[in-house]
Amino acid sequence: MTTNAMIGIGITFSVNTGDSPDTWQVLGEVFNLSPPNAQVDDIDATHYASPDRTREFIAGLTDLGEMSVEMNYIPGSETDNYLLAWRSAGTNRLCRIVYPTSPNLQDTFQAYVKGYEPNLPLDDKLTATLTLKVAGAVTRALAA
Repeated sequence: MTTNAMIGIGITFSVNTGDSPDTWQVLGEVFNLSPPNAQVDDIDATHYASPDRTREFIAGLTDLGEMSVEMNYIPGSETDNYLLAWRSAGTNRLCRIVYPTSPNLQDTFQAYVKGYEPNLPLDDKLTATLTLKVAGAVTRALAA
């Protein structure tokens, strides 16, 4: 059996600018993404007659948590300026990850900037990490 494994080349991450429904800012020089990671809350449903004195649990609400985007940091670039303005605005925006599958799939979700942290080493490339708080459900569909 042959593998269906893939590498990440060709993945894009973009954010809707809000100027119109189809205006997206593709973040430049992204090299690592950690997509939203859904975690379901545990609700303790233990009661006085729980069998064998054992705690019982039910599934609670889903929290999609945070995601991170690592990129080459270019001070003053279009991406840098966009992310600084988005962080200052403090607004939710529609985000999109497009996967290089055939046909292309995309995940879309609302998020806001939780952090934008440049890393400025002496003897290596400049990088930045964007941390987003996912603020709604993730929808997977064919890419437009």
